[in-house]
Amino acid sequence: MLHYIETDFQDFLLQGNLERYDDVPLHFRDKQSGIKFTHDTENFEKEYERLKEKYEQRISRFLDKSKSKICYLRSMQSEDDYEYISNNSAYIKWVIKKNNPDSEIVFLCNNTLLIKDDFEFRYFKMPKMWRVGSRIELCSYFDHATDFLSFCGENYSDANLIKNLSFELENHESRLRLTERRYKTLTTLLSYDFSGDIISDKVIIYGAGVIGKELYKKKKWQTSVICFVDRQMAGGSFENVKIIAMDEVQPETGVKIIVSAAYDFENIKKGLLNKFAEDDIISLDVILNLKF
Repeated sequence: MLHYIETDFQDFLLQGNLERYDDVPLHFRDKQSGIKFTHDTENFEKEYERLKEKYEQRISRFLDKSKSKICYLRSMQSEDDYEYISNNSAYIKWVIKKNNPDSEIVFLCNNTLLIKDDFEFRYFKMPKMWRVGSRIELCSYFDHATDFLSFCGENYSDANLIKNLSFELENHESRLRLTERRYKTLTTLLSYDFSGDIISDKVIIYGAGVIGKELYKKKKWQTSVICFVDRQMAGGSFENVKIIAMDEVQPETGVKIIVSAAYDFENIKKGLLNKFAEDDIISLDVILNLKF
């Protein structure tokens, strides 16, 4: 990443450097840097321009922010990390301060690493190992990191700290509301009688999670389920019904698509309108007569 900051990302995400690297559809990496892209919904072969535009907007915001004083945080978990940082300290400082001489980098270290007295950067020993996972797991990395949290409190305004805390609380409350909504959808689905509600002779189910699979179990006796659509589970199957990515869907006349992830129906619907007529896109919550 230092290289990209140094060059203002001029050679970032070049189309010729992108390649698939595992069996998960839509996962790809940059051969030059080794950076992996696992959260992008775009198919880089078919939707490269949209992907590039998205990252160009993010890069523009980053470069603009880097003109102000910034504190960069970087995890340092291994001896190899420590050796590289120690041997390249002058280069790292130059890159970090390139756009603003007051910017600095702080390293968050595995608490078993031996840090020598001549280490040239500010660092904090963290009580937990770094884990790449959910947002909750990321937040828990800072639990009981007393020294680091004191550093944040001393160097950042109360207004910013309160703003961040409010953001986390809002996200926590939002997750609770989402969990409650999904639970209500699932319990209603389990007791729902579809016998008088055919919908269509052929359907596609959007979402192959718990709710989508329970919907399939209810519908398979009265209609033909062509496939599931689920980006994260694409390539698998459930009860011999294929799970595919959205770009693999071949719409047929008379086929309805039922969105089991109804909590995000409007956003999902926007992405489906380029393949399905609006009347053929159905929210599961509407079928179940649920209102939120």
